Amino acid sequence: MLINIDKLTMAGSSFGVAEDFASISGTSEFPLLLLKNPSGSGRSLLLTHFNFAVDSSVTRSCFRVYGAPTITSDGTSVTIRSNLIGGSGSVAQAYKNPTISANGGLLSTILLPTNHLSNGQNRIISVPAGQNFLITVKNDITNVSVFSHLYWVEL
Repeated sequence: MLINIDKLTMAGSSFGVAEDFASISGTSEFPLLLLKNPSGSGRSLLLTHFNFAVDSSVTRSCFRVYGAPTITSDGTSVTIRSNLIGGSGSVAQAYKNPTISANGGLLSTILLPTNHLSNGQNRIISVPAGQNFLITVKNDITNVSVFSHLYWVEL
């Protein structure tokens, strides 16, 4: 099945989260962003694109993408925006800084060197109803500013 993201965006079925995380302390793997597709939503989320960036003080950051994490606490709610200005709301729920007891299955790893913005990962990942998706970061120094942008369509 071929998906036309432009048509889905024009139909109001494309969404995104843009979140800045100020000063992440520590060098352990840190849970940045949790995306939940509630049971009974009747939709699948197709993650189409994600970007990451870190401030210039870091020499290396490793972003990891996981499916089906074990969630202790959701974290702070994040605003989801339609990619169609004036479009309706998403079925998904997004949270920053969740508490996670197990990351889940590793789907992708993105390594960023100093002063670098990922130019986007175009890997399609499907999140069916009742499933969740987690993005983490591990920096090589403490107190690093991190930026994350995630885009998906709902089918």
